[in-house]
This record gives sequence, C-alpha cells and structure tokens, in this order.
Amino acid sequence: MGYVNKRDRENAIIKVKIEFGTKLNCEKDEDAIITLREPTELEVLKWREAHQEGDYAAMAQFKELLTDMTISHNLMEDENDKMTNEAVIDLIYSKTGLAEFVLQKWTDAVFPSPQNRKEGK
Repeated sequence: MGYVNKRDRENAIIKVKIEFGTKLNCEKDEDAIITLREPTELEVLKWREAHQEGDYAAMAQFKELLTDMTISHNLMEDENDKMTNEAVIDLIYSKTGLAEFVLQKWTDAVFPSPQNRKEGK
C-alpha cells in the first residue's frame, strides 16, 4: 500500500509569496510580504458561490478565506510584536486596490490561465 508522507503533502500544496511593501509606502516590496496557500476544494466552492453573487460578495469571501490561507507574513505591529493574520488582512483591505492586487497575484499562481501556462508563469 502506498502512502504520502507529510513532507510530500506539504510540497504538493501551492504556496504564493506576495510582496507589496511599496504599495504601503515602504522602501522596497520585500518590506511587506504575505505567503498564502492554495484553497481547499470546499473553499473554492464557497468562493465560486460568492462570485455568482457579484464582486462585493467575492471580495468579502476572499477576505474571510485569507485569514485561513495565510501561512506567514513579515509585518510587525511594533518593533517587538508581529501583527496577527487578521490585522494584516485588515491592513490589506484598508488600502484601496491592495486587496485586488493580492487577489490577482494569488489567482495567477493558484489558477494559472492557459496563456500563463504557455509562458511558463
């Protein structure tokens, strides 16, 4: 009987590193990084349902999913304390266009279009 070990399972999950520091007026993009995992099948279905309701519902659902899909980030509350995932997501949604930027980067990596696959992206 075959098995899939933990390392293989973890390597099978797509992880997307998104740099966005300059969008928060930081000096470099790598000053603000979030790493997201791909969604589970149930999360995809939930997001698709929200998409059918319109853009607002889809973005609200994405915000809800982001907290669970956040693997890591480098944002600090102050010099000693790391921001919570929830605080990072709130920050991303507070800056006009940033949530859409994160969503686009994430979807391009997790659900590549046929054109991106041809170009090797």
